[in-house]
Amino acid sequence: MSSLSTRAALSSTWATHWLLWLAFFPLTTMLVVYREIPLGPPTVVWSLGSAVVQHLAVGVIVIGGGLLLRRNRYVLPLWIITTLWMLTALVRAAVGFAISDSFYASTSSFVIDSVVWIALSVFWVPVTVFAIAQFEQRRMLITARDIAADDLERERAAASESTQQLQARLLATVTAQLSPVLRDLEESLNTARRRLGGGAAAEIGMRISRLHDETADLVSGVDDDEGVTDSPEPATRATFRRAFAITAAPPARSATFVGLAALVAVVPDTARVLGIDAALSAGLAIIVAGTLLAIVPSTLSRLTIPGMTYLKAMIIGQSFAIAAATGVLLALGSATLASTSGWGLIVITAVAIIAAHTTYTAAFIVADANRIDDAALSRLVAEASELAARRAERSRAAREQMAQLMHGPIQGRLAACVMALNFHADIAGSDPARADAMLSSVMDHLHAVAVDLQRLGEQADIATDSP
Repeated sequence: MSSLSTRAALSSTWATHWLLWLAFFPLTTMLVVYREIPLGPPTVVWSLGSAVVQHLAVGVIVIGGGLLLRRNRYVLPLWIITTLWMLTALVRAAVGFAISDSFYASTSSFVIDSVVWIALSVFWVPVTVFAIAQFEQRRMLITARDIAADDLERERAAASESTQQLQARLLATVTAQLSPVLRDLEESLNTARRRLGGGAAAEIGMRISRLHDETADLVSGVDDDEGVTDSPEPATRATFRRAFAITAAPPARSATFVGLAALVAVVPDTARVLGIDAALSAGLAIIVAGTLLAIVPSTLSRLTIPGMTYLKAMIIGQSFAIAAATGVLLALGSATLASTSGWGLIVITAVAIIAAHTTYTAAFIVADANRIDDAALSRLVAEASELAARRAERSRAAREQMAQLMHGPIQGRLAACVMALNFHADIAGSDPARADAMLSSVMDHLHAVAVDLQRLGEQADIATDSP
């Protein structure tokens, strides 16, 4: 499994997935309600309804368009996905303009709304798609790594088996399968000895011939993995908790993108709702928050605090950033924040910072973790393949030795039995005395084969039990 490229992630089905559409609903609803405050809707319910209608229109374009376009191809070109999301920005602005023009005291600006929605799409859609795709890739990667680790343990366990032990195990398998057949043949000969005609002798000869061939097949085809314990297969996907159990703090570079995404989400609408001064205050608050989001996690990383994971570092960093941003807004915008819309600025700033930080840091850190785990997976697979190749070579050598061991005492005597029984079938009627002597020779050969098998089985038991 190779690491997921940026192009592959952005072209994946997540770019037009209904979960992505649903994930944007809370933030876009807050933005619509916030920006429509100065337009004078009859009640806030109208703004909520406007947000719902806009989002449904987006769903028709993104989800419906994605389903139609993916009928003949699984992966869409980036330009098609970009066109879809740019179109949603224009549709949002058009729906908002139509609703405000028909029912509100003031009309929204289609041009300004289009520019703001396009900017929001640029800074929020690709990174969200990338983060979700990387997270799903991580769950599959962890599962693949677990399977590879299990395979490696099995190969290591098999590698600890010596060539002598492997040969002994193969011998034990062969003798265990041949002995019952051989006993049955001896019993058949003993039972039919007094009345063994040419046809019966030929039939038993065919059975011994098949036993001879089966012996050769067993030597070359017995399962090498018989002594290796199977490991239970892990789940198809790793859990959410395991996927985010990353022992690294979010990278400082993500704070820059977090700040830009939050600025685009908050400042343009704040300038229209509360004025330039409030917009500048919001911009400064976001810059301070972004700075803390770069400093706090990296500081936690340098302190090497035991048990510090990505989730913990993210929560701690966000707590400091939100507290600082709220402090800046309260200190610089006290007159503006006396209104409901002013307090709404605090809420939407906090939500934008949290959402942007969660999304961008997840995208960066999960992608980095995937690259590390992909390299680890490659090493596990390479080591397991090397051990498997060595085991295959040892198995080949053990089979050759066993074939030489079985050829003389076992297969040679079985071949002699076949020849003797065929000869017995030819002379049974014309020379009974000689036929009886020939049959005794066959019995002796079969008995010798049984003794040899027992001896080989005992040797196999001794070799298998030895350390």
